[in-house]
Amino acid sequence: MTQIPVSIDPNRLRAVADRVEQYTGVLAGLPIPRIEAVDLTGAAVSAMADPLQVASRLTDLLSSMRDWATLVRRSASAFENVDHDNAQRL
Repeated sequence: MTQIPVSIDPNRLRAVADRVEQYTGVLAGLPIPRIEAVDLTGAAVSAMADPLQVASRLTDLLSSMRDWATLVRRSASAFENVDHDNAQRL
């Protein structure tokens, strides 16, 4: 089986995590427009007009994005630690 070398740049991983977290702040600050269900009468999406439901889903999404960013930073640190440990052994 052929092995393919993989290179991981922890600084780039952290930069991506920082940008994702930055955008969660931007998204959290956006107003959620209120759409009245009566304005969507007969539309397939009329049941989705509840702004509380939209806000709840957005909150969940933003929380997941923040969790992802935290895990990426931890992974970047773990990669650095493994590289350091392997360099010490050599």
